[in-house]
Parts: sequence; C-alpha cells; structure tokens
Amino acid sequence: MKIALVGNMNNIHFAFMRYLRDLGFNAYLFLYKNELAHFYPEYDTWEYEKWEEFIFQMDLQNGIGLKNLSPLFYRPKKIREVFGGFDIIIAHGFFPVYAKKANLKVDFFLPYSLGIEFLCVPNENIKLYVLFSLMRRLQLSALNSHTKKIITLDFTKENLKNFKYLRHEPTIMGLPMVYNQEVPDESKVHHLATWVNKLEVYELVVFSHVSHIWKNTPSDWLLNAKRNDLLIEGFAKYLNRTNQRSRSVLVFLDYGSDVDESKKLIRSFGIDDNVIWLPQMSRKEIMYLLDFVDIGGGELGGCVWGGTGWEFMAKGVPFFQYVKLEQDEFKRKTGQQFPNILNTDSPDKIANYLLDFEINRNKYQEMGQSLKSWFDQNAGIELVRRYTKMFQSAT
Repeated sequence: MKIALVGNMNNIHFAFMRYLRDLGFNAYLFLYKNELAHFYPEYDTWEYEKWEEFIFQMDLQNGIGLKNLSPLFYRPKKIREVFGGFDIIIAHGFFPVYAKKANLKVDFFLPYSLGIEFLCVPNENIKLYVLFSLMRRLQLSALNSHTKKIITLDFTKENLKNFKYLRHEPTIMGLPMVYNQEVPDESKVHHLATWVNKLEVYELVVFSHVSHIWKNTPSDWLLNAKRNDLLIEGFAKYLNRTNQRSRSVLVFLDYGSDVDESKKLIRSFGIDDNVIWLPQMSRKEIMYLLDFVDIGGGELGGCVWGGTGWEFMAKGVPFFQYVKLEQDEFKRKTGQQFPNILNTDSPDKIANYLLDFEINRNKYQEMGQSLKSWFDQNAGIELVRRYTKMFQSAT
C-alpha cells in the first residue's frame, strides 16, 4: 500500500511516516514549500539519512499570501502526476484545495489548527479579512467535496465549532505525535555532553521546555495556557522546605516572549543558583536530554497537554500538567483512560510532589513507565496500527 503524508506541522506526519515504515508500509512525506523551519524532518531525527529518500519537497504553498497568489493558479496536472498513484492520501493544511483542483480525494484530513486551518477569519485588518475569507470558502468547499474523513484529537467546542459548516462528523482519535523508537548514536550527540554533565550532578532535575508566555501577550488564551510562573513558584516553595537544595535544579529553555519576566520572578524568589537556562533546541536534542530528567514541567493553565507533554510521555518522564477536565469526561470523549500525570496547578502541591519524589523515587519512575505505555497505545506505534486497519477499509 502506497501512502502519501502531506505537510509536517508539529512534526506529526514525519512521526507518522516512520511508524508506518516500521510496520512495513510504503509511506512518503511531502513538505510544503513554506513549511516552518523548526518542523523540518532533519531537526526531529538523528538518522535523517535513513529517511531522506522517502521525503520530498513540494512546490505547493500552504495557504495563500497577500503577495503570493500562486495556489490559485497551480496546474492540477502536476498534482495528479505526483499524487495520482497513491492508495491513501493523508494531509493537513491547504492540500484539500489542491486535491479538489486535481479531482483527487484526501482520504484522511488531520487538521493542526484550532477550529481547522484556514476556516477562522481574522477581522482586525481588511486585507487579511478578504484573504482569509477567500481561503475559508475554498477550504470549506474542498473539505466537503474532496475529503473522506476528518480526524482530530481536540474535542473542545472551540475546536469543533466549524464542523457545523461541514458534511463530516469529526472522528475523535489520537494522532501519532512523536516518534520514540530511535536510539541515537553517541557520536551524533557529543555536543550535548556539556549539558548532560551539568544535569548529572543533581539528584532532582525538573525540566520544562514550555515556551515562556505568561505575562505579556495580547492573547488571553496564551496568557492563561502556559503559566510558567506557577512552576517557578512551586519549585521555590520546594527549595524552602527541602534539605537537598544544593542537589536540585530547574531547567528551562531560553524561549518565549516572557523569558525576562521568568528570570525576574526567579530572582525575586532567590533561586537563581538552582535554575539552568538552556538555549532553544530542536526536538531531537530535547528528546535526548529527557533521558537525564526526573520530572517534567508542562503547561499549568488548564488545557490538555500539547507538544511538550507528548514528548514527556514518549520518553517516560512523569510531568506536571494541569488539565481542567474530569477524568470520566476525558474517557467519554476520547475513549481513552486519563494518563497518570501530575495533574495540578498548585505551587504548594508541586512542592509536595517534589518532596515526595525524594523519598519515593521508584514510584515516579513507575509513573513514567506507565505514561510511556499509555503513549505507545494512544499516540505511538499501537495507535498507528489502528490507523492501518482504517486504511484497509478505505481502499
């Protein structure tokens, strides 16, 4: 079976392609020409040469730009020549519009954007309003006429609001978020040795690669989603109560609009000596460093975990994440058991968990292993096996 995966937002389709190939499927990844640089496959694997022959750069743009209207005039013949021979097409982004032009069907559309990409229209600028209104009309038409199934993991009302304009009922199902079957050759990660050596000095390493956005942003959603300040406060409370202060460290990435605010808060608590700042890193580097982490720090604003949470689970790292949702509701909407995360937004509880870690380290290691098993079943290799059964019925 020949499978095309179009686009690589959040590295999902590159992970998907690798799992499919591990399972014996003939899968290929196609990148938009305006793919975001940090989602290039080479930043998500230490074995790029192993996968390179299955990755292709397209001449297709993801969306229409104010200064680039080329998607409106792209020749359908070229699209048919590339994708006409595939048994299954999986896509996100603007590809349904291209598929409609070429009279091809997208078998599985996996949106990456809240409310489905190109269906939400900004109104603060007349030019953008006109442009996005056009893209919305084209995307709606293509999703209705040339897409067979739309799969999303996000079951919130905000995400599902545009399905009332579609002929599809959403399929709520996991996405293969992270590929965790790779063990890097040590010769390829030697440049990380300095950081590894620093982390190995400590008995407790709390690691958070969440972007620092918690104080200065025009977006209320972003302002309330990350809440890095709660993790900082919780860690400070822990340091004030532990007798292992010199052997405990909180690790952040220098990433996000509120890094300076986080540094001010850290200084105000007097814990500068217990915080390490790493430079912004690629996913493959972060995934390697997670082998030397005891507890992860996710997003504490009440949302279901994002990329950082998936990465913690993929590597079997127990982590703090606040999900403002009853576990029964989560199971009812997703069909999945709620994972065994450290579900809190309370600095006091964060401190208590860290104190408990000192005397019950094995408990947290077992928690990490249960998270990895949950991940493999619901967002990793076992999930992809379930997708392949759907492929069989789609052809």
